[in-house]
Amino acid sequence: MLAEALGESTESYGYINQVRARAGLGAISSSTAGTFAEKLLQERKVELAFEGHRWPDLKRFGVAASVMSSDPRAIDIRGRLNLAIPQREMDINPDFVQNPGY
Repeated sequence: MLAEALGESTESYGYINQVRARAGLGAISSSTAGTFAEKLLQERKVELAFEGHRWPDLKRFGVAASVMSSDPRAIDIRGRLNLAIPQREMDINPDFVQNPGY
C-alpha cells in the first residue's frame, strides 16, 4: 500500500522488492515490462491471494471489465460482480433465480 501511495519511484520499488525477497522472488524495477499500475496489481494479486482484495483493486484501478472479460459470465456491462448463487441459498429461498450462465 505504501508503494502505491508513493507512486513509481526507487523507494516504492524497494518496498515491493522487500516483499518479493521474502517470498524468494527476484527484484523488479522501472525497467521491468509493464506499467507501474500493472506491476502493482500483479504484486497485490499474488501477495494477497484469497484475502478478498482483488475485486476492490480491479475496481479502484478501473480495469475490472478488461481483466474479467476472459470469463463473460463473471461481469455484466455495469461492472458488477455476477457470480453463481450458492445452491444452499437457492434451496432456502424458492424465489431466487440463478444468475445467467450458471
